[in-house]
Amino acid sequence: MVELPKDVFLNLVSGCICVTGRQVQAQVKRTKARFDLLKVDTMQKVDLLVASHCNMYSQVLAKYQSAFLLTFERIARRLTAVAESIRSCQYYAFSAVKVLIILRAPFSYLTQIAVI
Repeated sequence: MVELPKDVFLNLVSGCICVTGRQVQAQVKRTKARFDLLKVDTMQKVDLLVASHCNMYSQVLAKYQSAFLLTFERIARRLTAVAESIRSCQYYAFSAVKVLIILRAPFSYLTQIAVI
């Protein structure tokens, strides 16, 4: 239930306000037309705001993408240089690994104790 303000209620009770149904309909139409204009105006402002945000994000994203690409091109060049320098290195013989395994054998009892 809608409560009316006191002054409107008193005027209705006293009979001072004579409002016809046509007057009410006309007021509703005027109010709706004004509301529709404000709604369209608000939607246009929101669309403009969204478009400006998209423009801002696309500019930032383009700068980020170019910096990202430049960084990875530098990394790729450096890793290519490292790979080329590794190819020219001398390979080690596996006998050194066997020696390490033999040297480790006296300490194998420590791992057996730890397992138990």
